[in-house]
Amino acid sequence: MSTRFRHAALVGKFQSGGIREELESIARFLGARGLRVSLEQDTALHTGITAWPSLDADALGAQCDIAVVLGGDGTMLGIARQLARHGTPLVGINQGRLGFITDIAFGAFAAFLLHAGADWDWQMTAITLTALTCAVGLLTSAPTSMRAFPLSGRGVRAGILVAIALLAVCALVGLRGNAAAAASQRAASVDHWAAAEGDARTAVTWEPWSADARIALGVALLGEGRDADARTAFRAAIAREPLNWEGWFDLARASTGTARQTALARAKQLDPREPQVNAFH
Repeated sequence: MSTRFRHAALVGKFQSGGIREELESIARFLGARGLRVSLEQDTALHTGITAWPSLDADALGAQCDIAVVLGGDGTMLGIARQLARHGTPLVGINQGRLGFITDIAFGAFAAFLLHAGADWDWQMTAITLTALTCAVGLLTSAPTSMRAFPLSGRGVRAGILVAIALLAVCALVGLRGNAAAAASQRAASVDHWAAAEGDARTAVTWEPWSADARIALGVALLGEGRDADARTAFRAAIAREPLNWEGWFDLARASTGTARQTALARAKQLDPREPQVNAFH
């Protein structure tokens, strides 16, 4: 078999039990395909493998065309740092469990959950999809003993594919709704109220759960002089997001008398430092 690789470095997580047999098997496999094999110096020293020459990391980078790394995240990142200046390509054979890269995914997912509990980050498609991707990575990287169910088998793989397809559909729905809401806001900013209403209704259709879409609709209706319809839209937004000061403030703008003062007082209670609220009378 012809290959552009002639000399392979072999690096292993030598702290793992049984690693010697696996490294020797890989070395024989590579040798049978015409590649010279050299072990990383510490790997050879701690495993006791002497059938192949050993080199330090700098010599491996200078002499080898490729490095095969048997281990987890830490092993891969460690040798990658040492070989980076040589541009040596790496092939990883994962033996890890919950390592450094998984920690990054866990940290990102935990930050999303904490912030989403206090704000409405889940409505932002890009953020939510990133968080779900981290969650899938955590699920699939967990050791078998920690999983509530196995991730192998045709049925499980089909389920994962269905879940990915559903996430893609949700992303498209969110993108369409957010785009329509943004278009409504742009039209409203130049007093194109009919266009703003049309785009807002599209946003409501695609994102019926969204308070922002209802607020955009209410703003458009208010601009058209349809105060009663605007109040209905703003109340619908408040029902979906009662702690959002904007819904209450816009309801105050569309109301008169006691109803206006009540809505305005609630907006001030939710955000007492908001300039628009404090300037409104």
